[in-house]
Amino acid sequence: MDTIQPITIDGIVNCYDALLFDAYGVLVDAAAALPGAVDLTRRLKARRKPFFIVTNDASKLPTTAAARFQGCGLAVEADDIITAGSLLATYFAAHDLDGASCLVLGPADSASYVTQAGGRLVAAGEPFDALIVADESGFPLLETLDVALSSLCQAIDTGRSVHLILPNPDLIYPQAGGRFGLAAGSVALILEAALQARYPSGPKFARLGLQPAARAQ
Repeated sequence: MDTIQPITIDGIVNCYDALLFDAYGVLVDAAAALPGAVDLTRRLKARRKPFFIVTNDASKLPTTAAARFQGCGLAVEADDIITAGSLLATYFAAHDLDGASCLVLGPADSASYVTQAGGRLVAAGEPFDALIVADESGFPLLETLDVALSSLCQAIDTGRSVHLILPNPDLIYPQAGGRFGLAAGSVALILEAALQARYPSGPKFARLGLQPAARAQ
């Protein structure tokens, strides 16, 4: 009888020309690197084996994310990181949104993704052509959602089309100690549910990153 050989990380590395990793829950959580991640990234760099971190995070530019990973001890450079925030440029180009007024929910790096894509930032309470829910942090949550919802209702009532864009559709993310936090996808669900209460066939967010159902398969 043939003996089944255990699957090892070295065996996986040897089978492929390049590797793709998720970030949260695979290499890191919200507090630190996960066991084995530091050694793995350093060994891959030493072997010059290409690898990339593919993340739904749209709150950090690759340079910011790399600095955070390096602070956790990972051997990761900005060029090794592919984020859902980078998908905004493709969406903006496909929908002719260059110069469009944009309300961005997220920290400063999220706004940078939007301006790099060609969007023009506006403050909460100003009319906008696109609402981008990039993260759950970086803004006063309830107050901003109230203002964004009111602006969306005004746009719909006057027949004005607005793009709803969600780079990161994740609903939750892992924190340290087995805890979890709400992610940008949950923020978007709040707005969608609120809109549906007033407009049963109301608009939905365009989800750009890998959706949770697909990630679970």
